Amino acid sequence: MAGEPVRNGRLSLSDLYGSMPISPCWTTVVFDFVFFLNYLLAWIVTLATQPAFVYDNNVVRVFKSFNLCIGVDSWPGRLVAVVIWALGSPLLFLASSLHVYKAKNDSGGYKALRCFLLIAGAVIVNCFALTYAVPPDDWLKTMVHTGAFASGLFGYGVYKLALALEFFVEYKDLLRLDLKAKIYAGTVLFHTCVLFGASAFLVYLLLLKDYRPIIANIRADVIPAVVSGGLKVVGSWRGSFPFMWPEAYVVELDGSHSPVGGDPCGVFLVVVTFLAPIVEALTAPRELVSHGAVVIYTDLELEPDAVETKVLASVELSPCGPGLSCDSESEGECWPRDQMPIC
Repeated sequence: MAGEPVRNGRLSLSDLYGSMPISPCWTTVVFDFVFFLNYLLAWIVTLATQPAFVYDNNVVRVFKSFNLCIGVDSWPGRLVAVVIWALGSPLLFLASSLHVYKAKNDSGGYKALRCFLLIAGAVIVNCFALTYAVPPDDWLKTMVHTGAFASGLFGYGVYKLALALEFFVEYKDLLRLDLKAKIYAGTVLFHTCVLFGASAFLVYLLLLKDYRPIIANIRADVIPAVVSGGLKVVGSWRGSFPFMWPEAYVVELDGSHSPVGGDPCGVFLVVVTFLAPIVEALTAPRELVSHGAVVIYTDLELEPDAVETKVLASVELSPCGPGLSCDSESEGECWPRDQMPIC
């Protein structure tokens, strides 16, 4: 009966009060939704409070485009970004930890390398937090801000590289894989290449020339932002709400005008980064998408001491390797607690 004490340390699945499965793949999807919600809400706040900042900022001066990160660079949009990032970052660490647990318990090789890449990737991804903490208000801050964004992309690429390695060490016969598994592998590899490529391209642009003469000093912590020095940016909003768009041009040092355009590379990066984790979670082989851990709630009575111990929560790692599964046929069986096949 569910809810009754379990004796002699033997645990049946039917004895559980309840369980909470945690899948690393779907945890990554939730992180991505929170991450993009961060930018969406920050953009809404920026458009409502600092519309001119969208076209008159140092990112526009450097890249001559309406970059998608502008919405989190001004006050008070940065406040929204910082708070939501604090909510989303632990989700990526949780997903990374679950993948580490799986790496240590599955039958695949390169365990130390996979664990290192997972942990290092999750840590480096948190460089995104520096983009909210260091706004591009002058030359040094602009370099730190953009470099931190490139580092965050690189860290996410490292994390994805670990997932690709996890797949290929467990599934060596690639030609015999089904279509869904091939889609999963291709998506992970493609997303990894996009992240590394975007990071390298940003670093290349930062090293391309000296941006000191063109970058302005901006007080973005006031409304409206106060701009002094650097290249002059002339712009305005066209259309009427809700169908509005910015138009602007940059007056170069020689007096010529450089129009500010869209950001197709940034849009491509956002679309791929948003969709890739969803495709991966929907197409991943069962051994990869299954739960990395299950939090369970039950009572234990340990004999012969007859001392009742209250177990509030325990985490059972799945020992199921590739090709194995834990299905409903296991219901009702008693397993040693360290071998209970919860997936």
